[in-house]
Formats: sequence, C-alpha cells, structure tokens
Amino acid sequence: MERGFLKDAWLAQRLLRGETGALRQVYHLYKHDLLTVAASILCDLHAAEDCVHDVFAQFAGSEKDVAVERNLRGYLMRCVANRAKNMI
Repeated sequence: MERGFLKDAWLAQRLLRGETGALRQVYHLYKHDLLTVAASILCDLHAAEDCVHDVFAQFAGSEKDVAVERNLRGYLMRCVANRAKNMI
C-alpha cells in the first residue's frame, strides 16, 4: 500500500514541475480504475469514457495546482465519481 502512495507523491511532484509525460503516465496508470468507477455509476461505457475525459481535461488545466501529495488515485477516483453523479 505504501508503494502506491510513494508513486502518487512522485507523480504529483512531476506534474508540479511540468514534466512532459507525467499526465500521460497518470492517465495510463489509473484509466481502467477510473473507467470502472464511472461505468458503475453511469451504466454506460461511452458516457463513462466522456466522464473520465472531462476529469482529465480539467486536471490537465490545473496540474500546476496539484495539492495531492499522497493519494493521487483516490483524488482522481473522487473526481470521476463526482463528475459521473453530476452527469446523471
């Protein structure tokens, strides 16, 4: 479990430094989990993909403001769940 937190902290630092590829790495690391959450709420795979896309588009625009130091996955899961609920 600690390894995941260390990876999140490392990715968050890369995002804050503006390193190219950090956002792509975050997306590829967590996209399946995020799609699962969105699909379970929306019961529609296409809507779930739109939901995850919306969250990442917003996240990409605010990556300099990333205040997530330990649980990036949890933060993104909450964002996707909230976005999916708003879509309903």
